Amino acid sequence: MTGDIALMVRMCVAVKRRLQFYFWKNDGFVELSPEFSVPDVPRTIAWCQESICIGFKGDSSYSLYTVSFVV
Repeated sequence: MTGDIALMVRMCVAVKRRLQFYFWKNDGFVELSPEFSVPDVPRTIAWCQESICIGFKGDSSYSLYTVSFVV
């Protein structure tokens, strides 16, 4: 209504078999939620609105994880 645009920047980082989530606040990234483990090493990660599509290295499969965050 005021003409201001509000954006939320989220980032997912893969460290071996763990995913870490961050969001941008003021002048830096803040950890969004506790990290969680996945069954194999992620090869590709893509945000799909409120979900993350992950392609795994070992068996060339994909998984879709729904993520909901409260900031």
